[in-house]
Amino acid sequence: MNNSDLRVALLKPYDLMSDEEFDAVTYFERWCSINKRRTIQTVHISEALQIFTDDVYEICMAKIGNGEQIDHFNNVLWKLKKWRSGDVLQVDQAKKVNIENLIRSYGYEPRMNKIQCPFHGEERTPSLHIYTNTNTWHCFGCGAGSDTIDWVMKKGGVNFVQAVKYLSNS
Repeated sequence: MNNSDLRVALLKPYDLMSDEEFDAVTYFERWCSINKRRTIQTVHISEALQIFTDDVYEICMAKIGNGEQIDHFNNVLWKLKKWRSGDVLQVDQAKKVNIENLIRSYGYEPRMNKIQCPFHGEERTPSLHIYTNTNTWHCFGCGAGSDTIDWVMKKGGVNFVQAVKYLSNS
C-alpha cells in the first residue's frame, strides 16, 4: 500500500475498508501509539511509512531468527516485500480512465454529457451530469457522484480495491 492509498484508507470508516487497508491502518495506528506519535499531522506520511515498514521488517527478521511463529512472520515479510516491490494499487491510473468511455462501457449513451441516473428511481429527464474536464460525475437527483472508481464501485457492487484493479486493467 503506497502513501496515497494509506491516506485514503485512513479517511474511511473501518467497515468500508478492504482487509489490506484495514491491516495497514491498524499497523500504522499501532506504530503511532508505540512511538508516542499522535497522528499523521505530527509526522509526514512518507516518513512514518518508511519508519514503520523498516521497523516491521526488522521485527519480523528478529522473530524468525528466534524461531517464533515462523509462518505468521513469513507471511508479513512476504506482504512487505510485495508492497516494496511496487505491486500496489494504481489509484492515480484508475482515476485517469476516461469517465465518458467508462459510462458507455456500462451501456449508457450520454447526450450532452448527461444520462438518466441508474442509482435512483425512474426519472423523466437526465439528472446525472458527466464532467469530462475533471473526469467526474454527479447526479443532481440523488446526490451521488465522484470519480471513475466510485462509479465502478456503485455499478459493479465491488469494493475499492476491486474497482481500482478493474480500472487499472482496462
